[in-house]
Amino acid sequence: MQTSASEFSALPLGTTVGPARVVEFLAADHQTAVYRAERIDRDESVMLYEYLPAGLAQRGPGGVQATAGKAEPFARGQAAFTTRLRAAALVGHPALPAIDDIWPEKGTVYALAAWRPGRSLLAELSTRRGALDASTLGVWVRTL
Repeated sequence: MQTSASEFSALPLGTTVGPARVVEFLAADHQTAVYRAERIDRDESVMLYEYLPAGLAQRGPGGVQATAGKAEPFARGQAAFTTRLRAAALVGHPALPAIDDIWPEKGTVYALAAWRPGRSLLAELSTRRGALDASTLGVWVRTL
């Protein structure tokens, strides 16, 4: 995943989308930006997912717009993104985000999930000394 907010054209901090206000840009890949946000209607942190696929759309002054000639693939991508999020919401597995809400806004699709603070696998491995023991590795693999 990319990690630079400026490379991805991330939402500015403080932007309000639906019931959430962006607090921190976390990461992005070829189609999704992930933010830590605060719910406006409740005092809780959440994950905010934004569909913004590279090559198909770009952020403009009024929101997200399909790149010239890419309106149809962008619309299909939004539909597929929404379907995947709805499917993830039904699974209820601890390794998947618990999707609370999905909605269209500002030309794209957003979703909220419960905030689960923690460390990335890269951060965990970079601070460990020596080899992983089998029981720790077993817990990680079962979780994944």
